[in-house]
Amino acid sequence: MEFVRKHTSIPVPRIYEIYHYDGGLHLVMEEAEGGDINTYYGGMTEDQIKTFGRELADYLGQLRSLQPPASGFIESLSLGSSLDHRLSGTRFGPFHSIADFHTYLRRGRPLEHWENEPDVVRVHSTPEKYSVKFSHADLNPRNIMVKDGHITAIIDWEFAGWYPEYWDYTKMYWCERPLWANFYRAVEEEPAITKYHDERAAELAIWKRMHPWSYDDPPWSPGDDDQPQNQGN
Repeated sequence: MEFVRKHTSIPVPRIYEIYHYDGGLHLVMEEAEGGDINTYYGGMTEDQIKTFGRELADYLGQLRSLQPPASGFIESLSLGSSLDHRLSGTRFGPFHSIADFHTYLRRGRPLEHWENEPDVVRVHSTPEKYSVKFSHADLNPRNIMVKDGHITAIIDWEFAGWYPEYWDYTKMYWCERPLWANFYRAVEEEPAITKYHDERAAELAIWKRMHPWSYDDPPWSPGDDDQPQNQGN
């Protein structure tokens, strides 16, 4: 959070205190304006949707402008392992290339095991086309405080790190909710936000197989690694 505050104009709450309690790490932070996300997002006017989209595009652009410490590496800000509940309940990485990260997303499976998922094959066959960018990695209405269409704070940065450039966009849809329709309208209708529809389709195909926590308990046995999977099962 302090890294983002130092290098961007993104509204991030100030941290007043950090302490350990009951086995967990707790933060005391500045309170941000905004309230119930379903009310604030659901009640947006047309102008507020446009305003929100422009502000989000600006903040995404600022994150993209940050320079990674090492070209091609997928890693946390501390240059070590990362955390992302989309993938695992435990830490993972770092990875020396996007290709290695893609292999991890497929749980070590070669592309031949995904031959019935053309979106996965298409995206994962060309890792060299993507750059590594700094990503919040969990941008959804629960983590973007908003009031009258303006972003008042972006919170919950624990998943942030260096990821393929499409990661923030695809992760926006990880916890998609009908009540957040205005959020997705703002994203899709804002021309300054780069869309990664093919990458989103690939992620959706993987999510169907690797539902939450199955990275820790994959839906196949180690002995299956030598045989292609029947994607219809």
